[in-house]
Amino acid sequence: MLTALTQSRGNIPVSIKTAHYSKARMYHILAGGLPNFSRQGLFYVPLLYLLPAVYGKTGIYLQPPLSDFYPSCLPLRSFTGGIGKMF
Repeated sequence: MLTALTQSRGNIPVSIKTAHYSKARMYHILAGGLPNFSRQGLFYVPLLYLLPAVYGKTGIYLQPPLSDFYPSCLPLRSFTGGIGKMF
């Protein structure tokens, strides 16, 4: 599909002038960026300083998997919180 869309130099043409923005589209753009932001901004940097200070060299090894695991728990928390409000 992407190969069919590309032109002679391998670029997919996108026109910003013809793009239509709505609240729903902006929500999906921002919601799609939340996992990456939460991984890098909320967990990666604080764990980078906290874990080595507490656990030493072991904290350096624990930091990457924990900074990937904790952001995956955020949607679960918001999902379970939303289910509780439905009933």
